[in-house]
Amino acid sequence: MIRLTTKLSLVVTALVAGFLLPGPAGAAGTGSISGTVIDSDEQPVTEGCVRAYDLADTRVSFSWIGPDGSYRLEGLDTGDYKVEFERCDANVLWEYYDNARTSEAATPVSVTDGVDTSGINARLDVGGTISGSVTFEPGFPVPGICVYADKPGAAGYWSGFARVSPDGHYRIKGLETGDYKLEFRGCGDSDNVARQFYPGKATYSEAVPVSVTQGSDTPGIDADLAPGGAVTGTLFPTESPAEVCAMSVKAYDSDGNLAGSFNSPGFLYTPVDYRIDQLITGNYRLHFEQGCLAIFSMDPFWVSEYFNNRNSLVEATPVSVTEGSTTSQISAVLGSESTISGTITDTEGAPLENICVEAADENGPAGIIAYSDPDGHYSLNALLGGSYTLKFSDCQGTNERIVTPEYFDDKATIEEAVPVSVSAGGLRSGINARLATAPRPVPTAKISKLSVKGPAFVRKGREATFRLRITNSGDATATGVRIKGSGRGISARAPVGKIAASMTRTVRIRLRPSKAGKTMVTFRVTSSNAGGRTTKHKINVRKK
Repeated sequence: MIRLTTKLSLVVTALVAGFLLPGPAGAAGTGSISGTVIDSDEQPVTEGCVRAYDLADTRVSFSWIGPDGSYRLEGLDTGDYKVEFERCDANVLWEYYDNARTSEAATPVSVTDGVDTSGINARLDVGGTISGSVTFEPGFPVPGICVYADKPGAAGYWSGFARVSPDGHYRIKGLETGDYKLEFRGCGDSDNVARQFYPGKATYSEAVPVSVTQGSDTPGIDADLAPGGAVTGTLFPTESPAEVCAMSVKAYDSDGNLAGSFNSPGFLYTPVDYRIDQLITGNYRLHFEQGCLAIFSMDPFWVSEYFNNRNSLVEATPVSVTEGSTTSQISAVLGSESTISGTITDTEGAPLENICVEAADENGPAGIIAYSDPDGHYSLNALLGGSYTLKFSDCQGTNERIVTPEYFDDKATIEEAVPVSVSAGGLRSGINARLATAPRPVPTAKISKLSVKGPAFVRKGREATFRLRITNSGDATATGVRIKGSGRGISARAPVGKIAASMTRTVRIRLRPSKAGKTMVTFRVTSSNAGGRTTKHKINVRKK
């Protein structure tokens, strides 16, 4: 656990500032700025917008551009202002007046209260676009999905943005000529989507850039998304003389990058349930924080720790998360907490690693879980004082042998379990378990289902896209998976790679028929270790 009394969380400072300080007064001026905005094709920029900033770069006025390209920024006092012409939903490149690309280079516009400063016009370059379609895992509610385009090295993190429409299509507008990396993810905190970078990559560094040319569209940049994984638990606050408290949880991926976070909703001093979702499959390390502030004395109190009661990111116990599933009971008691520890072995006395130890009190699961280390040791570090029943199991299924779960002390059910008591802030050691194990069957992979969707009519010599859903119903990863499409005047191959156990993957294959007429296309999936499947699809190839 880490305690600090000389620094204070920004979120707590912000809460107190918002509680004590008055908000800014609204603008009272009657001056205005007006003009006309056209694009490089001499057409009105009908879906663009205009903003006015004072010389301290504070936004003071906003206007949509009308159907005729005109705008008016109102409510301005006497003074000088910077005018920014923004793309909003128009396919143009933004700029400041007068033809400047940065706020520092903008030409100020003078305004007099009660007078309109007219003729502040702009001619914006037409931008490039990126478009495509997004599909989501069947059987789950479709969330709000957003697509972000980043031009590496450009000012600002995201160069463009689009929200996916209900029919699955999107278009990012107003892009400069260059290469962009795309990210697909949920638009809001409640939109649980496993983040993905184009094409189907887990990290930004793996993403393949997409080339864009101004005045043109780069189509076919598609994504097939799945619901994100989640981690949940309860954060119990420490005792503190402070009056205002905020708590947060941060999840870091295996590379140490922040993957998700939770912030408590303002003033509180009670246990808070948290949830971090939109996570891809992997291991995460969690950091728990509590920051408090006495409103009048301004004396800070700060406590933080990593799961499972560790002092650093490197020492933190990893938490496994799977897309579409929730890893629960990852909790922490900040401050004075009780600990139960012991050793887990098999019946021969050999240590068992990665065995889950779950604690439950009289109200049910206590929201606490621990994992045994390579020596079989475990430590439940985030407990309140009280009486608990303990369950030992291979909850992640990672052990080399099948482990028979049991409750303390060598009991088969929770009703038979022997309770373990621990005092507040105390340590109860020697709570050991000897678990029965058996050889685990050799896992196998099996391609069990193959279906295809695609057009019934295709133009000769033109490319057509077909979507194939491939199911691996086995309990091992299918490797070396490939697709072949063949028929009269048709031959195409595409690598698929791996398909995880008990998972279905949707892939696309593009065919270009060279002969007209009706034909039956045979799609064959093969693999290195999971066998294969074949399906057929009838198409009518029309002449050009």
